[in-house]
Amino acid sequence: MRRAEAWRRRGWSATEVGAEADRVAAALAARGVGPGDRVALWLADGPLWVAAFFGSLRAGAVAVPLDLSLGADRARKAARELAVAAACVEREVPRLGLDRPCVTLDWSPGAVAAAPPPLPPDDPSRAAEIVLTSGTTGAPRAVTVTHANLRVVLDALDEGIAEYRRWIQLAPRLRIACALPLSHLYGQVLGVFVPPLLGADAVLVPAMPAPDLARTLRHERAWVLATVPRTLSLLARWLEARGAELWGEDGFRERLDRSRGRPWWRRAAIFARLRLELGPRLVAVVSGGAALDRDTEELWRTLGYVVVQGYGLTETAPLVTLNHPFDTEPGSLGKPLPGVEVRIAPDREILVRGANVVGGDAVDAEGWLHTGDLGRQDATGRLWYLGRKGERIVTPAGVNVDPEPVVAALVARPGIADAVVLERPWGEPGVVCAVVLARPGADPAEAVRAANEALPDAARLRAWRAWPEADFPRTSTGKPRRPEIRSWLEGQAPGDEASGGPVARIGTRTGARDVVAGLVAAVGGGERAALEPATRLGDALGSLDRVELATRIEMTYGVPLPPEAVGADRTLDELAGDLAEAGSAGAGEAEDEARDTGPGHPEAAEREVRGGAGTTPGRETGAREAPARERRRVPEARWRGRAPVRAFRFVLGQGVLRPLWRSLFDLDAAGLERLAGLDPPFLIAANHLSELDPGAVLFGLPPRLSARVATTAMWEHFERARAGRLQYALGVAGLDLVPLRQTGDWRPTLRIAGEVADRGGCPLVYPEGERSTDGSLLPFRTGVAILARELHLPIVPCAATGLLAVLPKGAHWARGVWRGRAPVAVRFGDPLPAPRPDDDPDDIVAELRRRIERLLVAAREAAGRY
Repeated sequence: MRRAEAWRRRGWSATEVGAEADRVAAALAARGVGPGDRVALWLADGPLWVAAFFGSLRAGAVAVPLDLSLGADRARKAARELAVAAACVEREVPRLGLDRPCVTLDWSPGAVAAAPPPLPPDDPSRAAEIVLTSGTTGAPRAVTVTHANLRVVLDALDEGIAEYRRWIQLAPRLRIACALPLSHLYGQVLGVFVPPLLGADAVLVPAMPAPDLARTLRHERAWVLATVPRTLSLLARWLEARGAELWGEDGFRERLDRSRGRPWWRRAAIFARLRLELGPRLVAVVSGGAALDRDTEELWRTLGYVVVQGYGLTETAPLVTLNHPFDTEPGSLGKPLPGVEVRIAPDREILVRGANVVGGDAVDAEGWLHTGDLGRQDATGRLWYLGRKGERIVTPAGVNVDPEPVVAALVARPGIADAVVLERPWGEPGVVCAVVLARPGADPAEAVRAANEALPDAARLRAWRAWPEADFPRTSTGKPRRPEIRSWLEGQAPGDEASGGPVARIGTRTGARDVVAGLVAAVGGGERAALEPATRLGDALGSLDRVELATRIEMTYGVPLPPEAVGADRTLDELAGDLAEAGSAGAGEAEDEARDTGPGHPEAAEREVRGGAGTTPGRETGAREAPARERRRVPEARWRGRAPVRAFRFVLGQGVLRPLWRSLFDLDAAGLERLAGLDPPFLIAANHLSELDPGAVLFGLPPRLSARVATTAMWEHFERARAGRLQYALGVAGLDLVPLRQTGDWRPTLRIAGEVADRGGCPLVYPEGERSTDGSLLPFRTGVAILARELHLPIVPCAATGLLAVLPKGAHWARGVWRGRAPVAVRFGDPLPAPRPDDDPDDIVAELRRRIERLLVAAREAAGRY
């Protein structure tokens, strides 16, 4: 099992996960946790989470997964309300601050200090976990799920897999990429329970923009992607944009038309070049958690992928129906699992009965769970989703209006990224109203007008408002939180219903500026009121904060931004202009297409009946990029980690450079005992005096560690140098060089440094950013703390002296090494632990500077010179 983060990819084998689960069980037992006690899980999704989950069950406890998106305060309150007896926590997440015994897990599997406790009672009716629902229609509820509930679902899946197990064993090892939170049962089924049934590897993927997700799928060689409709929609829009780049708009549309109705292998061949963007092995996508809109599903199928959908709730542990991968019907949610019954009530509500159903007020005397969802079943037993019963609007004329078709009509317009349709909370009851998330630069009023033209008269919007923030409040699975949106709407004055109220200007250039200001304030932790249109992004945000800003924009609106769009010299107004241009691009043709296939069209009417209208961004998003400017990208040199290159680097460093260095310098290295208990990778932070500084660190370390050091250097030097690319290639080959950018896009640096760390490399950085001319420490930059935080690396402080006299700044030739060996001293200090997400980088840098100052004094005493 691996966790594929934005910059790092770390994993454990099944044996390591099992051993850590035993350690967790023993640690919980030592803290007095026994059968029936509740244990909170406050960890990032990945092997540590799985070890904590199974360790809790091994101890007989009830797992209480807490979603990190709740925030520490809300999670702590929920844990206390649920009376947890202990908690399993991870060092790399914000502190929970719970006054209960805690078991801390990290990425260095510990030995089992004591034998695990006796096996808990073999009673299937025991509670396995308490799951907090996502709370889209109200406050999250705690649902207790038993072992028996889970076994019904897992046995049904195992029975279906058994028929194909012999063929699965003959195929290359499967790998499932799960972009779902493990705090929800849907994520657990796809990311924790199904991989062992298939004998497959699991890759847990956090939320990330479409290009990064595509890169992750490609690098991880995933066979299946399991995620929510919103992610599939954004990724599909990005694939459309890439298809238009490869073959042109007309060429891509021609291929789409040509592939429809063809066998899947023929469709896959037509789009083989585009499919490589997601990796050569990806064959299927699994969607759940909400309805997948039909346009998105059709695009994935047209590209030759298998699309699997299911239906379920937390109260059904969590599956009710599931499509068979080899027998799917577009738009359907599949047939009921063995042992699960589904019935459609006269009012079209979906009723479920079976051993997977947990108890509760929604279960009637006959054992039927009233789901609150609307649907229909066809003659073959397949289920089709039609919407939520509680969200249905009864107009003054007595006509029932379901929100899903209205939402589908809105998000099909180029000006609308998302929408929530509900009953207007003021005036005459039964009026259909919408809160729309407008794309910056688009005209939401025109989008609403066009949507109304395609809707039946009873379903047309009589009132609407534009959401004033950059995005809706959402659950961890990407669904809008309707109660918060409804509460905001209730506070709006009636005003002019046709104009969308006073905040409708969010779709204008001024509105785009407001969106950017809000996002900058949210990312940087400042005040929106302090930001002016002429404010430079570099003055408001650091390098990685600007990366986060671009990420949020892309994940909210599906607008891919080139790196220079969030450059330090760019202003809020200029970025707003880019967003406004991207949001309004292609509006005319998108409107024409929407009118031809909108909800009023016969094909769309059939689509509504067959279900799948989701609240996901429209197809046009991401099909066009903001204008790209001339730039030189940092070459990532992926060959740096290949075995021949690493062998060459080791022979050069240890067989040639180390003896040469020792012949020229009298090196006094101390403090190595402080690194004895620290396993690579880690970050080395040193003072900077000379271009020869890397040698003092490299050859002050023993060969087993120095062979892992990856020296950093400013990329701008290679851009300016006449033979810069050749110098860079030689630096990568000899020193595993990691390029740092002083300005612009930091993402290549983080990716390169992350790949180095993944194979046990230790980046060497200089927090001063430039060489000192007199031996004193220059001001430290926060980049070292941010780099350590993003890569989850401890920091080893280091101080070297003696090299300023040999090769000072501005000199071209070494001095004082030809008559005799020059004295050089290097000192290593106690490591700083890897920064937590909620640690202040300034505090970390200040402590690092204090430690290096002390080491520098000791090094000067040993060398007797600067």
